[in-house]
Amino acid sequence: MFRKFLAFAAFLAATTAFAQTPPDQLATPPADAKVWTLSNDNGSQIHGQMWAWTDSNGTHWSRFTLNLRGFKTDIDEQNHFAPDGSLQSLVVRGSTPSGDAAESYAVKDGNYVWTSPVDHGAGKARTDLGYVAFGGTFDSFLFIIDAMLKSPTHSIDLLPSGTGRIEPLTTATVSNGAESKTLTAYAITGFGLSPQPVWYDGDKFFAFIPGVLPKGWESVDDALSKAQAKIRLRFSQSERKELVRLSHIKAFCMTG
Repeated sequence: MFRKFLAFAAFLAATTAFAQTPPDQLATPPADAKVWTLSNDNGSQIHGQMWAWTDSNGTHWSRFTLNLRGFKTDIDEQNHFAPDGSLQSLVVRGSTPSGDAAESYAVKDGNYVWTSPVDHGAGKARTDLGYVAFGGTFDSFLFIIDAMLKSPTHSIDLLPSGTGRIEPLTTATVSNGAESKTLTAYAITGFGLSPQPVWYDGDKFFAFIPGVLPKGWESVDDALSKAQAKIRLRFSQSERKELVRLSHIKAFCMTG
């Protein structure tokens, strides 16, 4: 389980080197910020945290810190949205073990432009087009998930390329002391080589399993992991059936 968590953390931390913003110049989370922890063994070891909040101007902020045996990440991210809910700008600052995490995306006069540590691009902006940040916190990714949930087709075109889709998978009820929640797991495709589960509490993001949960709810990691394991078994069976169908394809080589 922890290896999967490390892979997730490495994905968040992946960047290349530029001049970087020092920690004391990054955004400071307010006392009422929402907090998720990155942990293993049902929260027995906390390795990092992400805070998310919205300021008085409507800007969405997040701050992410991680320390894995001395490999440190400390970044912030700010997202501005248009009245129709589409992303107008994204700015990532801070550092990872690989160097500067600097990244930006902006829409102006109907056109978008982005620059990340590994690529850049520009084109015509659309409301049904979502920018997938190379690094940053996972906050901007949540807005893409929300856009897919609201879409009539439950899908959205992605930048730099591809299409993201979402579908409900299962539900699970978990408890934390006297409080209980019935959560819904969704499968997200288009962001990797296999469907990725994400857990929601109603219409609000709850967790990525394993390891990323709201502060105070780390003890439900195992329960959600078991529910997820059943989902993954169903996916594996479906993938095997697809491979069986493919194995019956005959290939012909035609030469002139």
